[in-house]
Amino acid sequence: MSFNFSFLWSPWDAQAFREQVAQSEALLPPAAQPVYVLSSHDAPRHRTRFDDPQWGEARARLARCCC
Repeated sequence: MSFNFSFLWSPWDAQAFREQVAQSEALLPPAAQPVYVLSSHDAPRHRTRFDDPQWGEARARLARCCC
């Protein structure tokens, strides 16, 4: 299991995340368990990158449901 940082550089968009998952999983063996990462100490935190005056709170709630 290793970290997959592709989400770090994706916009907050379901299609963009879906494409990152499809690309990553196509490269992995069937039993692999990828770890998708939204934050890192080397990049701005996801709270800052994905914040939006209109949708920020809803995005935060949705992200929490994915944990």
